[in-house]
Amino acid sequence: MEVLLKLTTRHFQGFCLWLAIAVLLAGAVGAQEPPQAAAPAQAPVSVIKEITYQKVEIADQLQVLIKVDGPFSIDITELVGSKRLIIDFNSVSAIEAQPIYQVNDMGLLNIRSGQYQPTVARVVFDLADSIPSHRISPGKDGVRVVFGKDLSHTP
Repeated sequence: MEVLLKLTTRHFQGFCLWLAIAVLLAGAVGAQEPPQAAAPAQAPVSVIKEITYQKVEIADQLQVLIKVDGPFSIDITELVGSKRLIIDFNSVSAIEAQPIYQVNDMGLLNIRSGQYQPTVARVVFDLADSIPSHRISPGKDGVRVVFGKDLSHTP
């Protein structure tokens, strides 16, 4: 009986030592903070600030200015069947301009804007007939779209 008790005590002491080590290791592992991934670089937020239009009688043109604050690029789509000219502004994640402008001049019915995707703003020109002659000129502060006769057609 005495031998059995000594073995049990030895086993019990070994178990307690093992348990103490396990608790210490678990605490040490749990206390460590997981490695922090570097925060992704925030892309600048570009904004469509305003959309303005005016008819230039002397040149028989309608000029549309889309002012953009920040870097951007554009993609242009012409939908002949639904009579629309679409400009997608890539890297633009906010629009401060009004969502719709009713123009009703030189074949341009409306100018609509909306956030197409989180980083793509879309400006749509609703047209009365087929897509009129136009010129699209991107610049550092935005895009100028000119509708008129005999303009170089820029898709």
